[in-house]
Amino acid sequence: MLNLVQILQTMDYKVSFWPDQLTYDPRYTKTLQDLGIEAYYGEVSFEDFIKAYGNEIDAVLMSRPVTAKKYLPLVKKYSKAKTIFDTVDLHYVREQRRLDLEVQRWKNLEFFLAEEADTTLVVSPYEKKMLADESFSDKVAVVSNIHSLEPCLKGFEERKGLMFIGSFAHPPNEEGIIWFIEYIFPLINRKIPDIHLTIVGSEPTERLLKMANPSITVTGYVEDVSEYFNDNKVFIAPLLHGAGVKGKIGQSFSYGLPVVTTSIGAEGMHLTDGLNILISDSETEFANSVVALYREKFLWQKLSTNCREIIREQFSTETTRAALERILEADAPKQVKRTVSTRPVIVHCHLFKNAGTTLDWSLERQFGSRFVNHRDDDNMRRGAAYLKPYLETHKHISALSSHQVRFPLPISDELQLLPLIALRHPIDRARSVYDFERRQDANTAGAVHAKELSFAEYVRWRMRPDVAPAIRNFHCSFCTGNFDSIIGEQAYLDSVAMLIRTPLLVIVERYDESMILLEHHLEKYFPGIDLSYIRRNETFGREVELVQRIEKVFEELGPELTREFREKNHWDMRLYENALAILGERLGALGNVDRLMGDIQSRCRLLSVANLSSNSLQVP
Repeated sequence: MLNLVQILQTMDYKVSFWPDQLTYDPRYTKTLQDLGIEAYYGEVSFEDFIKAYGNEIDAVLMSRPVTAKKYLPLVKKYSKAKTIFDTVDLHYVREQRRLDLEVQRWKNLEFFLAEEADTTLVVSPYEKKMLADESFSDKVAVVSNIHSLEPCLKGFEERKGLMFIGSFAHPPNEEGIIWFIEYIFPLINRKIPDIHLTIVGSEPTERLLKMANPSITVTGYVEDVSEYFNDNKVFIAPLLHGAGVKGKIGQSFSYGLPVVTTSIGAEGMHLTDGLNILISDSETEFANSVVALYREKFLWQKLSTNCREIIREQFSTETTRAALERILEADAPKQVKRTVSTRPVIVHCHLFKNAGTTLDWSLERQFGSRFVNHRDDDNMRRGAAYLKPYLETHKHISALSSHQVRFPLPISDELQLLPLIALRHPIDRARSVYDFERRQDANTAGAVHAKELSFAEYVRWRMRPDVAPAIRNFHCSFCTGNFDSIIGEQAYLDSVAMLIRTPLLVIVERYDESMILLEHHLEKYFPGIDLSYIRRNETFGREVELVQRIEKVFEELGPELTREFREKNHWDMRLYENALAILGERLGALGNVDRLMGDIQSRCRLLSVANLSSNSLQVP
């Protein structure tokens, strides 16, 4: 550089030197000054300088890429001087050669270890395929990330904003999100002006922190991130490089939060663009994908449902366990394993007015004397302390039903308990409870009040905190065993978690589809199980559509009582929406739903015909 400057002086140019670091160095600064070169230092600003003297400058030579990137825009803006970029050396060539050496060192180490080890684990089939031609390829197995399904607490309309998560000690996270902020976020802002981006993750750099503004929040480390996954509408993963399966995408999937990412981000997860994720590599396409997902409810719901299925199929504990069993048991000495025979028992949690009588009818038809409709309510309320010895003693039982099942269910070496829970739309269920208790021949408080009061008066009585919560967040009360205090958010979250863990889940309004899923899950325990049915104990007027029945309920209650009634069933309504989503996910994973629906409905029709024929034969 010094020789270059001196040559310029011989060409009659007056040379000024602007160092990037404006410190006075007694050696270099003085050397330049002694040569007649004007050297700047101290509290001065290049922008102020170029504004003031830009028109007097003939040429500006900027040395090295980082320096040129910083000063070139200011020179072009405030001066007509000729701009010269001095590479010094081609940095990309130098960096490529350095990286090639580093890559080769890592490759040599990984290949050496893979040759020596009995098994090498990779996180995706994509990476296994990359090693297919290597000498150790037959020793490579896939064990991916593990994610559990988390509660998806809010629907499309209740959410807003974009989010990203990642540790910024990992360079690809910072590079990706800065690319998004600088080039993609402005395009989104043009179409959705009030959109907000939340960036969650430990060790944010100074560069990233400086990008925070009213539209961008940088949180730093957050211990519990579930609130962010449940409040935001779209997760972005704008990754430009990286390898393996991306944990941030799996985490978002586990909450049912749809994702827009790049091809690098989607790598190794067997994802399909438009089905369970949106994949875009250009700035414009990425922005358009985010906008579409943010605005289109159907697209959002489809991706939310399907991405959770990816977790269930590829990243669940069960999937990982199966992979580890294959690895650890391969070539192992054959041992005679001690097997413990566990007896499967369906435990029907017979919730009042949730199609329980119809379910019991099907179970009794299937199991005969091996089905027990348990009526000893006082003992059942004792929970596991009673139920475990009862079932261990009564070894013939394959299915049991009770109104008073209490969680947690007992753990036994002899039993595999299969809880069956049915949910119903909370508003519609309340009317059914009233109609049933009104005609019930009983002296319970509910039956007495139903006979004495109008529906509105009955609901007002049931809303009182000193009255049993039969139509007041009833499902959450049951799932948590909390019948004595007001249901809050934690009880609701615990209830969602329980439903996720319960394969035998029934939605009364989607009864046939529920039976398909029950038969599918129970087939391995009870081959050939048939849960076709004839409706039992059905309240008059159920043939009217659900929406019309709910509108009728609100009409009878009036605005004020309707508002109170909905408030006191808020958590049950949220739970019901989650239950519908869980059912939808399970049906999507099952496949052939139309064929299976036709099959069970055909069986039900045959039962009805047989029942009518039987009844006609009994007529004198």
